[in-house]
Amino acid sequence: MNAVTQKGIKGHFSLLGQYSSFISAFNIVQVCLTWYVFTSTHSATDVGLVAIVETITVMAISLPTGAYVDRFNKGLILVIAGAVGAGVSVFLTFFGFSSVFRLLPVLLLVIFWGASREFGRSASLSAIPEIVEQSSLSSFNGINRASSSGLGAISNALAGALIAVFGVVSGFISGTVIYALSALFAAIGVFPLLRGKHNTSKRGRSMAGELKGAFQWLYRKKGFFLLTISATFFNFFTVMVEAYLVVFVYSGLKSSPLVFGGILGAFSFGDVCGSIFAGKVNLLRHTGKINVILYGGIPGASILLTGILRLPVPSIILFFIWGFSFGIAINLWLTSAHNIVPEEMRGKYFALDGLLSSFGPVSIAVGALIITLYGIVNTFLIAGIMMLVFTAIFSFFPSLWNLDGSKGPLILETEI
Repeated sequence: MNAVTQKGIKGHFSLLGQYSSFISAFNIVQVCLTWYVFTSTHSATDVGLVAIVETITVMAISLPTGAYVDRFNKGLILVIAGAVGAGVSVFLTFFGFSSVFRLLPVLLLVIFWGASREFGRSASLSAIPEIVEQSSLSSFNGINRASSSGLGAISNALAGALIAVFGVVSGFISGTVIYALSALFAAIGVFPLLRGKHNTSKRGRSMAGELKGAFQWLYRKKGFFLLTISATFFNFFTVMVEAYLVVFVYSGLKSSPLVFGGILGAFSFGDVCGSIFAGKVNLLRHTGKINVILYGGIPGASILLTGILRLPVPSIILFFIWGFSFGIAINLWLTSAHNIVPEEMRGKYFALDGLLSSFGPVSIAVGALIITLYGIVNTFLIAGIMMLVFTAIFSFFPSLWNLDGSKGPLILETEI
C-alpha cells in the first residue's frame, strides 16, 4: 500500500469518525438537556426557550462562521468545536449534580453549544473535498451520511436508556466523552492533512465584503441557487410534519408508541439505504430534476397519502419511501456542492445553507396554528399538497431542472 493510499484512508477514516462522533454527542446532549430542563422546571416554556436560544445563536453566527471557516484550518476549527462541546457537557454534568436549577447559566451554555455545532457543521462539510478525491466524493458522502444518520438514531435511543437507567447526568458524561473523541479524530487525522490549506489571502478583506461576494456568486449560478432556495421551501413543510408526527400517530392514526417508533425507524432506515444507494449509482448529471422530485415531490406525496390513508402499516411504508428519497437527494446535493462551489467559499456556502435551514421554529409555529384551526390530519394534507405545488413550480425552472452536479468548481467571476 503506497503512502498516498495510506494518507487517503487515514483522512477518510478521520472525517467519518469526527463527523459521526460529533453528531452522536450533539444528539445525546440535546435529548438529555431537554429532559434536564423539563424535569427541573416542569415548564414547556423553558424547554422552548432553550430551543429558541439555540436557533437564534445559529442564525446570528452562521454567516460569520462561514467566513472564518474559509479563512482558517478547518481541522483546527473542528478540534475547537469538539472541545467546546465537551466543555459545555462538563458544565452540564456539574449542574446535573447540583440540587438547584438555574436557567440563565444553562442558556449561556446553550449559546456556546449552538455556536460549536454551527462551526463544526460548516467546517466538516467544507473539509470533505479537500481530503477526499473527487472521484470518491459521492461514495464517501453516502457512507458518511449513512453512518451519521444511523448513529444519530442510536444516540437518541441511547440517551433515553441512559436517563432511564442511570439518570440524566450519565448522558452528559457520555456526551463529554464522545465530544472529546470527535476533537481527537480532528486533531490526529484532519488537522495535519489540512495544514497549510487554509486561505490567508482574504484576511485583509472585510467579512461583509466576503459575504457580499459569496451572495453575488451564488445568485449568478441560477440552477444551484434555485436548488438551495427550493430546499428551504420543502424543509418548511417537512419540519412541520416531523414536529407533530407524535400528535398525528396518537390522534390521526389512533395508534401506540410502537407505531410511532416504527415510523421513525422506517424513515431512518430509508435514509441510510438511500444515502448508500446514491453513493453507488452515478446520478450527479441529473442532480436538479432528481432533487426536485425526491426532496419535494415524493416526500409531499408520501405525507399526503399518509394523511389520506391514516393506517399504521402504510404510514410506515410511506415514511420509508420518504427516507429513501431523502437520503438520495441529500447525497446528491452535498456532492454537487462539493463539485460546484469553489474551495475558497465552501464554508460560506454551507453556513448560508445552515441559515436557511434554521427557520424550523417558524414552521413549527405555523404548524401549531394550522392544527388549532383545522386539526392534525388536515395539517398533513395541507403540507403534502403544498410540497407538491412547490415541486411543480420549481420544475418549471430549466436552470434548476437541468442542473448537472458532476461538473467541477465553477470559476469565480469576482473575488470572494
